[in-house]
Amino acid sequence: MRRKRKQRERQKDRNEILLGLFLYVGSFFLFLEWIRPLAFIADSYDLELYLVYAGLCFLITMMQRPIISFPVKLIGLILVLDRTYVTATIGTSEWFQTVWSELSFNGSMLMGQNWQQLTPFFRTLMLLVLIWLISYLLYFWFYIMKRVFLFIVATFVFVTVMDTFTVYEANHAIIRMFVISLLLFSIASYVKRLEKAELLPSVHKWFEGIFLPSVIMLALFVFLGYHAPKADPVWPDPVPFLTSAAEQIREGSQEGERKVGYGEDDSILGGSFAQDDTPVFQAEASKRHYWRIETKNFYTGKGWTRTTNDQYHTQVDGWLDLDLFIWDDVTTLDATVEYQSDVSFDRLVYPYGTFFVDHPEAYYYSYDIDSGIVEPEFRSENSLYEAFEISYDYPDFSPDQLRNATGDDPEMVQFYYLQLPDTLPERVNDLAEQITAGEETRYDQVYAIENYFSENNFTYETTNVPIPGEHQDYVDQFLFDTQAGYCDNFSTSMIVLLRSLDIPARWVKGFTGGEVIENLSTDSEYRYLYEITNNNAHSWVEVYFPGIGWVPFEPTIGFAGEDVIGENNDDQETDDSEEPPVLEEEEQEEQEEREDQEEEEAEEETGEVMIGGNGSFNSSVIWMIVTILAVGLLVVGYLTRYRLLKRLLIWKFPTFKNPKQLERAYHYLLRFLAVKGMKRQRDQTLQNFALQVDKQLDSRDMHELTMLYQRVLYRNDLAVVQDQTLYDLWKKIIYQV
Repeated sequence: MRRKRKQRERQKDRNEILLGLFLYVGSFFLFLEWIRPLAFIADSYDLELYLVYAGLCFLITMMQRPIISFPVKLIGLILVLDRTYVTATIGTSEWFQTVWSELSFNGSMLMGQNWQQLTPFFRTLMLLVLIWLISYLLYFWFYIMKRVFLFIVATFVFVTVMDTFTVYEANHAIIRMFVISLLLFSIASYVKRLEKAELLPSVHKWFEGIFLPSVIMLALFVFLGYHAPKADPVWPDPVPFLTSAAEQIREGSQEGERKVGYGEDDSILGGSFAQDDTPVFQAEASKRHYWRIETKNFYTGKGWTRTTNDQYHTQVDGWLDLDLFIWDDVTTLDATVEYQSDVSFDRLVYPYGTFFVDHPEAYYYSYDIDSGIVEPEFRSENSLYEAFEISYDYPDFSPDQLRNATGDDPEMVQFYYLQLPDTLPERVNDLAEQITAGEETRYDQVYAIENYFSENNFTYETTNVPIPGEHQDYVDQFLFDTQAGYCDNFSTSMIVLLRSLDIPARWVKGFTGGEVIENLSTDSEYRYLYEITNNNAHSWVEVYFPGIGWVPFEPTIGFAGEDVIGENNDDQETDDSEEPPVLEEEEQEEQEEREDQEEEEAEEETGEVMIGGNGSFNSSVIWMIVTILAVGLLVVGYLTRYRLLKRLLIWKFPTFKNPKQLERAYHYLLRFLAVKGMKRQRDQTLQNFALQVDKQLDSRDMHELTMLYQRVLYRNDLAVVQDQTLYDLWKKIIYQV
């Protein structure tokens, strides 16, 4: 009798543990809904990496082994910070100095209550510590107390707020939370009823009688709800209107009139605005040009938003890699920018082609490559109002050179900058084809659309400009109904016309050149002091040309635009002997894009490896064994990572069957060399880099491989691909390294 009672108690304990673990795992999936929006609102955020760390914290907490819990979570935290922010090799003196300087600086900022000066390193550290602590809190709530209601309600409130007031779209998140919450409620309710009646929980009966039917019903209802026809909203979303009004309404202006100037919300365009000559910044430069701030890619039919995630990259020592164009014929200039006290934003305004910024109090610069936003991080308050020294390369494109820019657009450019809403009227596309009829090159088509507005009955107006109705498109209204508006109307219309012809284009915001308030010229150079006010806020167009990059155009009547396209010069025409360098620069640009994509894929694969291997949770002994094995495998994997990477490359490319496979294998080799300390510089040709590698390896293999690779790339010599010598060279270099 006593034996049966003990068996019953052990069975009860096992079932309670199993149901508690179901609750705790459900809390983890709910917590992920708190992390996902951060990818859209944080300054710099690697979503997959932090999801993996959250999974590690919850897994270790669920094991309830204090001996390994703290060191494993701490090691995971350090690895995340090292992977995201620290460039030095982990464990070296330089690594410790970098981390200590970050902690010291942010500690002083905390003591001085300078919350805005905290660096992304420290903010990420606080986020990871918060994830660490939440894993304990949810273990207590869900596993120990079986209380799920409070966290579920908090999750719904948080996600709906993010969906309403940020760019995060929670359509799928709401469905996920609804399903997870109902399942958690069913488990928690079942456990509490059993505890109240002091009954033995039967997981088998509960699974067959409650859980499985609930899952089937939920799946059916979600499928029907997702695919069934739904009525349109009764009321339009008020948030874009309220946000726009709050930012742009000017005190004392006429009702319905908006304030001119730079604002971040462009989801609803149109309407009149009042002039405002308040100075924003002063600029000392040798010529008048536009001042860039950001770009947007997604046209909604009413205005502009961005669908790209904010991925800010820290730019150290003032060097900015804006990646706007690739061109040799440039003039290097410099300018000084000084913000005025009435400036309402802290983003950097910079000329087209900027490559260096110097500010005495700037700790570093955060740059988002998709939006073009550059945000300086300062060491002290009020540093924004000190002068910025900016260096930039001003290109000189000729029409013939742009006409000769042929080839395919990169996939990412096509994905983000050819988008048009499904509701766009067909007559807009018909007009684009009519304007460009007979024009054969991309440049001629762009030029025809740019001049279409000045050659027809369009007028520049800032008053009595209508806002499109509920079922009216912003561009369609301007092109066919009103033909009167300001820069937003002209620039948006040109982009939509271009995209309807499959020409990538994007919307750019910033300021025009302003007015000269002082002539600072000397006998040796021209120099002027410009004042830029809110009235100079402006939007224009950038068009992508293969092998060159983004080129600015100005469709707005009365505006001069950027002076980057000059007259044709016969002396600048290139012969066939100059063709390979141009192709090489284009290949370098495409290579960098492919490397970014491959790095993302590698991070995803790494994340999958780190997430896997949970094992069975039926026994604490098995948990301990699995954990020890996992830690051991991680240590062995880290110590033998180069050998494993070598074997992975050989396994991935057992032979070269086509030029595409050769190209991928060559770029993987470049990445492998970079990992081993032989990194190719951005301005370094492949041949020069190959000579550098051969010098370190004391061979000529890299040079021979590069020559054969370029024969395939530029001459399309397919016979080289099938030659075993090419593959043997590639494999030999990997083993030499």
